[in-house]
Amino acid sequence: MSNWQKGAKKYMDKNKLILGVVLVFAALVAGFSLNTSALTVTNSQAVIAQNLEITNLIYNPYPVLQGSRFTAYIQLYNFGNSPENNINFTLLPNFPFSLQQGESASRIIPEISPSGNALITYDLYADPTASDGNNPIDYQISVNGQTIQAPYSTTLAGQSQQSYFSFNVSIIDNSHLIVSSVTPTILQPGNPQPLVFTLTNAGNATIHSVFFNWNEPTSTIVPVGTSNGMFIPYIDPGVSKNISFMVVANPSATPGTYSLTDSYNYENGNTSISNTTTNGILVGGPSQIEVDVQGYSAGSLSLTISNVGNNPASAVSVTLPKQNGIAVTGGSSATFLGNLLKGDFTVATFPVVAGQGSNNGNLSVIIAYTDTLGNRNTQTEQVPFDFSVLGGGTGISGGFSRNRPSSPINLVEIVVVVIILAGAAYWYFFKRAKKKA
Repeated sequence: MSNWQKGAKKYMDKNKLILGVVLVFAALVAGFSLNTSALTVTNSQAVIAQNLEITNLIYNPYPVLQGSRFTAYIQLYNFGNSPENNINFTLLPNFPFSLQQGESASRIIPEISPSGNALITYDLYADPTASDGNNPIDYQISVNGQTIQAPYSTTLAGQSQQSYFSFNVSIIDNSHLIVSSVTPTILQPGNPQPLVFTLTNAGNATIHSVFFNWNEPTSTIVPVGTSNGMFIPYIDPGVSKNISFMVVANPSATPGTYSLTDSYNYENGNTSISNTTTNGILVGGPSQIEVDVQGYSAGSLSLTISNVGNNPASAVSVTLPKQNGIAVTGGSSATFLGNLLKGDFTVATFPVVAGQGSNNGNLSVIIAYTDTLGNRNTQTEQVPFDFSVLGGGTGISGGFSRNRPSSPINLVEIVVVVIILAGAAYWYFFKRAKKKA
């Protein structure tokens, strides 16, 4: 025995357990396993040589879809008392099967020791026009250069007579229904809108009696004026069908991602097929901000900023841009308001005076906020305003208050006055008490 053969034998002996584990894993994945007694080797027994047999033959997936790829796993076992050397296993696939590109038909196994195993794998392809049912794949084996004689033989064009074994692979129609798209991907709370599911027959056979339904487990998204299911008589290969449902997201829904469960069943020949998939849909989006003039007093312009939409707005800011007829003085032309919940409002004040130029009676106000999808939104509002009230006004400090009109009296000033009065009272009564003493 040469050095490379000895090395190969040593490797195979050391990895018997690994080969067995791989084979068992493949069987579990495939969901289809053939043992010695159930081996689908046509016109032959599992024993293919004096001490050599096929103990397992698995292909994954099972059954094989037309026009799809699959993997075959073949396990050879030496049940004799002496090694089997120089084993050449050759797969000879004919229509509707073919080896995937780059895949070799022959596998050389230097040696299988007594009670040893060898695992062979092939990556194959089933033609889209393959017939339903069992389709054979031929193979040939030689040991020490001697071809094992199979129960049948054939002569190929330009070749001498050869002897073949075969095993069967089960093929089914590739009628494959998928939900290829769901639109829109964002629903505004409280706003009824159509939700469109696109069903596509991704296979090469017509499917019949398709029933589709969907469900959102928390009932945050529900159908309006219709059920959540629909029937389609048939879908031809490569054809897509759009089915639409009028839906609404709960106006009080918490913004975020919700999961839709899609269930459908259909007939593939005499077989009924069911499937369930999930897809995500966002509830939320931009809000609706309104601006009104609350009033003007002593150089201070107060604006009411209201969230009248169904989504909260974060990091809200208000800006009075440069414009004719009004000018911001003594401070910034932008005010940060924080967050505005649905139905919330706040008041922003700006120190202003009459500006140069004439105005058309509308005050330009820029609102910026972040919506529930994380997008920054900017809108410009034209608010009716009587610019004549600005004549002769003087600017004061700007500011804002939440959920109530802003007061012309500053809270800090009130606190200072109270402290001064308390101190004066304490001093007065302290002096009187000291004199009496």
